[in-house]
Amino acid sequence: MEIDYREQNYHIRTVTEADKENFMSIRRETSDLSHAYDTVPGFLDQAWGFVLNGYDEVSMVAFRNDCFVAICTFHDFQESHVQLGYDVARQLRGQGIGTELVRHLINIAHRIFPDKAVQIRVRKDNIASYRVAEKCGG
Repeated sequence: MEIDYREQNYHIRTVTEADKENFMSIRRETSDLSHAYDTVPGFLDQAWGFVLNGYDEVSMVAFRNDCFVAICTFHDFQESHVQLGYDVARQLRGQGIGTELVRHLINIAHRIFPDKAVQIRVRKDNIASYRVAEKCGG
């Protein structure tokens, strides 16, 4: 599934091979398996292969004013809903980018999956993401 969305100062698109460094640097920060990226031989390349090939999710990168700001995913879209995920680059957190980004992701999800509910799954300890979800109607 190809996504190429431009609105206001955001550009959200499907990942390409050129996005590996940016995408995987954020995945490494936020993954429950972050230790495996550096300690398990070949793990990074295998994980990137899953991202590129779209196994169970559509992976995207987000730019704001041509600056890389986040990675995003749509997954579980085979169900009655689509879940969206996002991770803003650590150095850009706390600037409202997550809220703006999620609003755009919800718009994209409604265009691509018009008959599905949109869900944002948030870990209990992630207060910032909980607040983003609330601000976006969750």
